Amino acid sequence: MSIPTETMAPETSAAARESSELQDLAQKHLLMHFTGARTYTEAPPAIMVKGEGCWLEDEKGNRYLDALAGLYCVQIGYSHGEEIGEAVKAQVTDLPYYTNWGYAHPPAVRLAAKVAEIAPEGLDRVFLTSGGSESNEAAIKLIRQYHQAKGEGSRMKFLARRNAYHGTSFAALSINGMTNFRKPFEPLMHGARHFSNTNRYRRPINETEEQFTDFLLHELEELIRQEGPDTVAAIFIEPLQNAAGSVTPPRGYCEGVRAICDKYGILLVADEVITGFGRLGEWFASTRFGLKPDIITCAKGIASAYVPLGAMIATSDVVDTVLNGPAGMYLHGLTYGGNPSACAAGLANLALMEREERSEFREAHH
Repeated sequence: MSIPTETMAPETSAAARESSELQDLAQKHLLMHFTGARTYTEAPPAIMVKGEGCWLEDEKGNRYLDALAGLYCVQIGYSHGEEIGEAVKAQVTDLPYYTNWGYAHPPAVRLAAKVAEIAPEGLDRVFLTSGGSESNEAAIKLIRQYHQAKGEGSRMKFLARRNAYHGTSFAALSINGMTNFRKPFEPLMHGARHFSNTNRYRRPINETEEQFTDFLLHELEELIRQEGPDTVAAIFIEPLQNAAGSVTPPRGYCEGVRAICDKYGILLVADEVITGFGRLGEWFASTRFGLKPDIITCAKGIASAYVPLGAMIATSDVVDTVLNGPAGMYLHGLTYGGNPSACAAGLANLALMEREERSEFREAHH
C-alpha cells in the first residue's frame, strides 16, 4: 500500500503532456498484475518515477509513503541504487550471463555460500531462482524426487493452510489457500489439501493459547490420517502467514508441526518469500519461531527487489537423497536462475544489510 502524502508544485504543460502520454500508453499496452479492468478504461495508473528511502514519487510530483515496501520486498529502501548498481555494472562488464546448468560462476557460488551461512542450521544447499513462485515450484519438484528416491512414490499430496499465498505458477497456485485465485485455473496439481491457519477470529472466547494450539495440531494430524500418511509429501507454511492478516503462530505450534512431520515422514517447507531476510528482525522467521524446516523458499528481500532473485534452501540430506536417486540429478532448471548480475546484486544487498545492522548496533550502544 502506497499512501500519498504530498503534492508538489504544479507541473509544466510539457510535463503534463508527458504524464498523460505515459498513462495512455500504459492503458493501451501494459497488462498490469492483479489490476482491475477499470484501470484500463477510466482511472489510469499512477506512473512512479523515483524512489528515495521509504518514499515514492510519481510523474506528477506526488509523494507516497511506501508502507508495504513495494510488495514486502524493498528491505533496504530505495536509496541504494548506486551501490548495488555498481556491483551489477562490474558483473555485467565481466560476465553478464551464464547458466548454472552443469556450470557455475563466482557470484552464484558466493551467494549460495552466503545464504547457507545465514540460513538456519542444517540448511546448506541453495538452488537459485528469479522469484518466489519459482522457488516454491522448485521445492515441490525436489520433494517429489526425494520421496521417489526413497521408494515412496505414493507421496504426492501437499498440505498448506487456508488463505495462504504461495505464488501464481501452476504447482504454487495449487497449494495456495486463496480459493478466489485458484478457481479460474482448476484443475490444478493433484493432491493439494488445506487446513486451518492460526487466525483466532471466531474461536471460543475462553479458549487458551495452549488449547488453540492443540486444536490446530489435532486437525492437521487428522487430515494426514484421513488422506493416508504414506500419500503426504510435504507441508508448506509461512512462519507468519501474511495473506490471512499477518497472523503469528500460537505457542507450541511450530514445534508441534515439526513433530508431526517427523512422526509421519513428511517434509516441512517454510515459505519465507515475505518473511526472509530481516523482515521480522531475524535473517529468517523460521529462526524466530523455532520452525526447523527441511526446506526454505525465499525471494524478495534476498536482493531487496533491486533485481529479480529468489532461492530454495534445502538440507544436504534431502538434496543428496535426490542426487543418489534413480535420475542421478535434480531434474529442474531455469534459464535465469542464478543469473550472474542478479547474484551480484544479492551479494551487495546482503553486505549492505550486515553493514547497516553493525552501524545501528554501534549507535545503540554508543
